[in-house]
Amino acid sequence: AHDLRSPLAALTARVDAALTRDRGPERYRAELRELGTDLTRLSTLTNHLLLLARDPAALSREAVPLRDLAAEAVDRARELSPEADVDLIAPQALTAYGDRVLLGQAVWNLTANALLHAPGAAVTVTVRGDGSGGAEIEVRDDGPGVDAPTLARLGEAFYRPDASRAAPSPAGGG
Repeated sequence: AHDLRSPLAALTARVDAALTRDRGPERYRAELRELGTDLTRLSTLTNHLLLLARDPAALSREAVPLRDLAAEAVDRARELSPEADVDLIAPQALTAYGDRVLLGQAVWNLTANALLHAPGAAVTVTVRGDGSGGAEIEVRDDGPGVDAPTLARLGEAFYRPDASRAAPSPAGGG
């Protein structure tokens, strides 16, 4: 539900922002193209989650270009929060085997959470080798951080810290 609620909130915010002032036809067309991209992304995620709910074995395992996933997350963050300080460090092209849709959603969720829970903080998304032939993606911000008990539980399915329940969805959703 979280993975669907956030993009829907982001779409609503984009529509509201587009309607706050009059714009020329070209600007409205650009806004509609961006909304179309977001709707396609949401549709893909929804269909993928439904497929996985019916058959967990449907999880795809393919070579996924991690730099591309990280760049997409950074681009979305910059698009949706132009004032945010979001950078990508990915000096080499690395791949990992997994499900592109789910890996992309995971990277976006981490990036969006950094924007939401550390407003005004610098956010850096880094793709690098892990030293043993694998790769890793790190999303780091210079915000206040997470306390140890909460950090220990963040990997649990459906766990959300009490403070996050009261926080608004990130402007970028996800």
